[in-house]
Amino acid sequence: LQQQIADWEKTAQAELKPSPAGRLVAHFPFEGQIEGRHLGTSLVFQGGILSQSSKFDATQHVEWAGDFDTDAPWTLGLWLSADTSLAGVLSKIEPEGRRRGLEVIWQKGRFQINLVSQWGTDAIELVTQEPATGKKWHHLVVSHNGTRRAAGMQVFIDGQPVAVKVMNDSLRDSTQCAEPLRIGRRDAGLGFYGQLDELRLLQQPVAAAEVQSWFWSERLRGIVATPAARRPAADKILLQDWYVEHHADAPTRAAHHHLNEARAAEATLRESIPTTLVMQEL
Repeated sequence: LQQQIADWEKTAQAELKPSPAGRLVAHFPFEGQIEGRHLGTSLVFQGGILSQSSKFDATQHVEWAGDFDTDAPWTLGLWLSADTSLAGVLSKIEPEGRRRGLEVIWQKGRFQINLVSQWGTDAIELVTQEPATGKKWHHLVVSHNGTRRAAGMQVFIDGQPVAVKVMNDSLRDSTQCAEPLRIGRRDAGLGFYGQLDELRLLQQPVAAAEVQSWFWSERLRGIVATPAARRPAADKILLQDWYVEHHADAPTRAAHHHLNEARAAEATLRESIPTTLVMQEL
């Protein structure tokens, strides 16, 4: 497969669909700069999903004062790799009073999304149920259809819809506020630790099929843009898995499926073997 994949890479960009553009309000690619007002310590940029990303340690964030209507249908999507158990990913919310607005929080691998008109009594609050892995890149998409109901909000991680626990479903009034969008911060006491990349804000909901395409397009474009010799092992496996499923013949797909099953069974077996500390006398 290696030569086949190398040949496919020459035309991969034409096959991979672009990220959703629709009613795009803003796109932050984190390529050596971020549009908006920078606060705190200097911004640091390093390798990310698509070329560069921004590294945060809760001592800096960016405030963007553009127009993003949280009462209308909207979608936000970004890549993140979180370093700590609790962090404010982004927010457009009042720091006190009614706390009107929108915020996304990372807590022990789960995402909490709050869409608020009056904190506690007039809001949607939900939390993803299955934890994601920290210190690893994940693609988060949150899409709301503007109905002011929790059922109208969908959360996707790495291209797949995920189950959520609804903590509050009482939103009735407007969530719009005059606060800027804060990238890498919730409020003065909760910043983000980790990397952020490819943040997009759209003024429309996005269907599940589009989210899956969005994830694979950006993930694979980033891998293909990296020289093969510099790709991490996990990226090579991801690229091979995708190529087999989309381009390989039936016998190759079957063999690949059996190989993955065998590897998974081996990993399960190894984890079941107890470890004993043995002390040797000299």
